[in-house]
Order: sequence, then structure tokens, then C-alpha cells
Amino acid sequence: MDILVTTLSEDFLKSRVSEFVEILADYPHEYWKEEHFLVKKDQKYELSVVALKGEEITGYIIASLKNDGPYIHKFFVRKEYRNRSIGEKMLLFFENIIRDKGYRTISLAVREDNERAVRFYERNEFKTTGTRTDSTDNSMLLIMKREVPAG
Repeated sequence: MDILVTTLSEDFLKSRVSEFVEILADYPHEYWKEEHFLVKKDQKYELSVVALKGEEITGYIIASLKNDGPYIHKFFVRKEYRNRSIGEKMLLFFENIIRDKGYRTISLAVREDNERAVRFYERNEFKTTGTRTDSTDNSMLLIMKREVPAG
């Protein structure tokens, strides 16, 4: 399966934002709508990535600079493409981008009850560094961080 992972451009996101939202459809607690994807964030288009099979979006990482470095806001793979290493390919591409920019850590928050995602992050060497309550639904979020290996 030929999957292309590339940097996400603002034009691409704007023209296909409904597909980004559609990928979230099977996540029961997901609240992001088109307007959330289009919010301007520091270095969003320099850091975010998209995975494509031909013209089809198979996954994406929406990231920006937050506090001390790159922060992943959304990391999703289309349901029918899961378990095909697309998440790992996107994460590796993302790491190369941030390493080239001189950053050494990646941060994110994930729902504690999203066991599949937590296992993925743990397999990819993310460590839980704290917790916080999600302001949208009061669920518990794990704050996770990963050191990016030197190139």
C-alpha cells in the first residue's frame, strides 16, 4: 500500500476540511468541527502532516507550537486504514520535521479511557507526565510527552 506522508498546507486543509471532520465521526467524544481545524496556531502548517493514499486522506496530525515545543492537537487515522502502520509513518515524518527545527520533545493530551490511543503512544515511547480534566466533558486526560531521538 503506497501511503504518502507530507506536510499539511493551509490551502489543502481549507479545501478538504470536511474530510478531516469526517475521519473523527467514529470517535464518540470528539467535538472538533470545521472551525476548530481552521483556527490559526503558531507554526501549525510547518508542523502538521497528512497521510494520503492517492487522493484519499488516510490520516493526519494537527500540531502547533505550544508552551515549550511541538504539541499534537489531533492525531487520527481513518478507521479502514488502522493497523497498517500509517500512524507510525506519520509520527516518524512529524519527528523529522521537529528535529530539523531544533525541537527535542513532543507533547499531547489523550483521553485516559481511549485505551487504543494510549497503547499506541506508549509503544512509541510517550510517557505520562500528568493529568488534567477536559473542559469540554470533564473526562480525564493523560498528559504525555516524548523525547525525540537525535537524528
